[in-house]
Amino acid sequence: MSRKPTYEELERRVRKLEEQLAERKRVEDALIRTRRRLNTVFDFVAYPLVVLSLEQRVRYLNAGFVSLFGWTQEEMEGKRIPFVPRDVMREAQEDIEKIIEEKSQLRRETKRITRTGRILDVVIRIAYYHESEYEPAGLLMIFRDVTEQKRIARINETILRISTALPEHPDLEELLDFVDSEVMRNLETEGSVAILLDEEKQELFVLGAAYDDSATERRVKEIRFGMNELVAGEVIRTGKPVIVSDTSENAELHRERDRKLGYRTRNRPMKR
Repeated sequence: MSRKPTYEELERRVRKLEEQLAERKRVEDALIRTRRRLNTVFDFVAYPLVVLSLEQRVRYLNAGFVSLFGWTQEEMEGKRIPFVPRDVMREAQEDIEKIIEEKSQLRRETKRITRTGRILDVVIRIAYYHESEYEPAGLLMIFRDVTEQKRIARINETILRISTALPEHPDLEELLDFVDSEVMRNLETEGSVAILLDEEKQELFVLGAAYDDSATERRVKEIRFGMNELVAGEVIRTGKPVIVSDTSENAELHRERDRKLGYRTRNRPMKR
């Protein structure tokens, strides 16, 4: 039969438990203060930053991340961020597995998706950080948006190619075909046309064209339009550029043009 502890022994045990609880409370308070300080520092970092668990679940997002990608700390904490495009998913997963296995860091130029569906060109730096007394091991990611930088570089490359190719295309139609092919490639569209005005007949016609479909490319050069049948007519009349951001506006004009040309115009996000 076991001996019952004395009052003094129980009192010592209670004091020991109280000391352990006080120590745990002190550690927890220190951890909270440390996290707050780190979050303050992270929010001052200009670049988007995210702290993840090794299972790639969000521990912290800074203000730069929220501004660029659109997801907030409150809605994503403890969840995976759905911002990896399908075509780079395998690459992204292999990068994470390698970093965790080697406890290392990595720099990668790749793509990510914003909450609104816009695809960004980004440079990512990912680093493994080790387990501490206060927190399990995890991953730190810093992003740099290079979408605009790459867009300008593509435009400059296109301008250079066009300017150096001018002597090779003395014929205007041939030159415009080449320019349209460069524009189509740069903007990643299905086609591009150069529309001119027949001042005598007040008709619009396509002199230069580039399309994925060669039959459409030939057909558009055979068709003429009235000044009120194309957006280009408004541009010529006013001298002001026009960006059509939504084809549902003035839908009849777009439908009639598409009927004549034999294709269908669709809305698509513009790259920054």
